[in-house]
Amino acid sequence: MLGDMGLAFRVMSSVSVGALHVTIQFCDACHNHILLEYNLLSTGKIPGFLPQFCVIIPLDMEKYELTLILDGKTTPAKRKAVLVTIEKIIEILKGKMGKVEEWGEKELAYKIAKSQSGYFIHYPLELEPSQVKALNLKLKMENDIIRHLLIRKEE
Repeated sequence: MLGDMGLAFRVMSSVSVGALHVTIQFCDACHNHILLEYNLLSTGKIPGFLPQFCVIIPLDMEKYELTLILDGKTTPAKRKAVLVTIEKIIEILKGKMGKVEEWGEKELAYKIAKSQSGYFIHYPLELEPSQVKALNLKLKMENDIIRHLLIRKEE
């Protein structure tokens, strides 16, 4: 049944209390679901009677704010290319982007990567907490981004 949904679960924890057995599993395929599985173990009174209940719980996405700083001398074509790249990264990580705000060019308090000024871009995001580390790694690999800040938004 779960295989038909394209979900592959990995056991995270398993506990037995009396005749009740509970297994908690994490989805390896999409990282967006937790499976709770409840089994009533056979006590010998009713041989073969093992009712089983499964509940798939989708994990909630957290809200984040991402601010990028590009070199102040970056051309509009290069800025557009960075915007498209970030959109693709967020899409790959199964996140959602809000309206992009371009804050424009500002003088930096100190040089960053030999740049006196930076072009600031702000993104509101919704992302799985498990994907934050991957996003940070991908942003660090982007040569056109001289700094980035990703923070979780408090509700």
